[in-house]
Amino acid sequence: MYTSANTVTVPCEELEELKRQAEEINRRIKELSAPKQIAPYVTERPLSTPRKLKDDEPVFGFTDYLDQDAWSAFVKLAKTVHTKSPQFYMSSAVNYMGPGCRPYIRSTVSKTPRTIDQLSTEQIKISAEMIDEMVAIYNRYFVMLHEQVIYDPQDGSGPQLVDVIPPQSGRTDE
Repeated sequence: MYTSANTVTVPCEELEELKRQAEEINRRIKELSAPKQIAPYVTERPLSTPRKLKDDEPVFGFTDYLDQDAWSAFVKLAKTVHTKSPQFYMSSAVNYMGPGCRPYIRSTVSKTPRTIDQLSTEQIKISAEMIDEMVAIYNRYFVMLHEQVIYDPQDGSGPQLVDVIPPQSGRTDE
């Protein structure tokens, strides 16, 4: 770098390197300041109860409504899986059956992350992969247990069972 009066002259290579470093720093700032979310990494969503697919015909199926209770349970598991293992250490305990103390192994208490923000990006990706696998199993059983709905056409024939159209598979297993 060369200076003369109020002007600074920077060689081209150095200028390009400084620009590259600035871009990298800005990318890292954006990454660290963005709120952490797990949903963008998850491809499967838990199904909600069957819904009407047509307004004027008894056609029922699964739509893309998200079951919020099921989703909350999966997110809780996604955080819980990252609970650190406790640390163990040798201590002593009062020997109530005899004199003195005896050796006793104790452990520390590990805290489960309370929010997704407490997880690293790598941990979020691992949790999202786990959620995808669990939601696929959940949805398979959910569909199996919701094969029919009760529909009453209000024409005097009474309530009847109507088959529910299963969802289109959003994922193809290879």
